Amino acid sequence: MIFLYFYLLLIMGSFGNLVGKNLMARADVPFGMIAVVLMGILAGQMTYKWKRDIILTTVVTVVLTFVGIWLSTQPFIISLSLTVRARYVHLLELDDIYCCVPARCDEVSTT
Repeated sequence: MIFLYFYLLLIMGSFGNLVGKNLMARADVPFGMIAVVLMGILAGQMTYKWKRDIILTTVVTVVLTFVGIWLSTQPFIISLSLTVRARYVHLLELDDIYCCVPARCDEVSTT
């Protein structure tokens, strides 16, 4: 059983690493991912709280998700994403936290 927990932790860590790198590398990804998350919340709201038909819920959320992903490729959204990233990326830098780990201190101090 412990093996399963460690294996799931490893999978979550690698998935988080891939998603984090993808979010920081491309300017069109964050808005699309936010749209996917919001449509997932809307789907849950429509299904369980508003008691809407599952077909209607699926059609509405899938269409809105595709619209959100399409919007994320538009130049004004990309420029907005770059502006937000340039202004707030310092909040995501974790070099100071990793400096507490001895193996990382040499790498942080040399850069």
